[in-house]
Amino acid sequence: MRGAADTNRDDSLEHTRALRKRFQLETKAPLSRNAGNVFAVVSGRSDLLWFGTRSDWNDWDLDLHEAYLHWSDGPLEMRLGKQIVRWGKTDQLSPVDVLNPEDLREGITWETEDRKLPVWMARIKAFRGPFSLEGVLVPFFEPHDVNIFGTDWAVFRHLQAAVAADPLVPDRVKDAVDGIEAHRREPARTLENAQGGTRLTARTHGWDLAVSAFQGFDPTPHIARFPLRNIRVDGTFSRESTQKALLTGIFTGGDVEVHYKRFRMIGFDFETTWKDLGLRGEAAYFSDRSFLTDSLTSSTHPVFFAVLGADYAGPEGWYANLQLAYERIGGDTDRILYFEKDNLSLNGEVSRELLRGDLEARLRYLIMLTDGSSYWNPSLTYLRFRPLSLTFGLNLFAGPADTLTGFYGGNDQAHMTLRYDF
Repeated sequence: MRGAADTNRDDSLEHTRALRKRFQLETKAPLSRNAGNVFAVVSGRSDLLWFGTRSDWNDWDLDLHEAYLHWSDGPLEMRLGKQIVRWGKTDQLSPVDVLNPEDLREGITWETEDRKLPVWMARIKAFRGPFSLEGVLVPFFEPHDVNIFGTDWAVFRHLQAAVAADPLVPDRVKDAVDGIEAHRREPARTLENAQGGTRLTARTHGWDLAVSAFQGFDPTPHIARFPLRNIRVDGTFSRESTQKALLTGIFTGGDVEVHYKRFRMIGFDFETTWKDLGLRGEAAYFSDRSFLTDSLTSSTHPVFFAVLGADYAGPEGWYANLQLAYERIGGDTDRILYFEKDNLSLNGEVSRELLRGDLEARLRYLIMLTDGSSYWNPSLTYLRFRPLSLTFGLNLFAGPADTLTGFYGGNDQAHMTLRYDF
């Protein structure tokens, strides 16, 4: 059985503060006395996000987390239920890892494994020698957990509050913007909309190789309609940019319509070692992915996404991980916000154990080489009183306001995490 609790606070003076409290409890119970090849896992999770006194709503969840039945016998293995299934080999940025949506209510400040949301699925694997074949069926679609309006991490941030407070915007425009809501149209839960994929892996001469294919729905919100036409924004949501769009655009009435588009993915990944280095990589082609454009609606594009990385575990508790990522967006990309046609980035982490393992210093980072924006997450974790640990850290965003991480430049955070494993 394992449990964890943590707290995360945004101390920005210009934006709403966020307080996050999480509790997760998991239990694993064997159901077979003979071979021990049948067991059940049940876990629950509770999240509280408090967005400060400037926000008129908070976000609290009490959910069933992972809950599945596991069965294995010889070369066969099956899991049924709500679960997280990891495809691919790389960390943080993983093109092939498409089975589970993510909790993006605080952007990328949570680590990938904490952002993953379990979904109902059936998974079966067959093993034969160095090969394994996996099949996955996801009957019900679940999107990324992301807000459209009203928080520092929402797609349109505090657009409505900013318009309401702007003395240069006419009252009729303020009233129109204040009444806009976001309507999400998720795929119907029918057999026709079931998602599925297969994965073939092989181990040979020190290499782990895999090819994967998946067909389903992009969990990214696709803004099919925004009730303001004939506009072009620069993605900063600055006062000047917003005023220009509101005063020159044409209101059509109605609300924001959010859809979710189908896509197909085919990918390849590998992992091996060379001397003291672990080498890994992934490459995937997507038929359609959604991107926000300067009209505040989304467009779909084919995407090629590849990541090549290496990690090193050295003496005296040193660890380093470096990944180079390349993303190519097909079609006309002139109106896409926050991305270029070709995007190059570095991400990874550097850490070291100190005080005979009682203290860990770590730096996670993401550097967008194409536009110069970046994200930095330095932290110190005190482990002297295991299984209790205490972490102090920072989430720092840098870059021009019209870039992917620079857009969140005012969302820098100082956070504290208290964790207990049992």
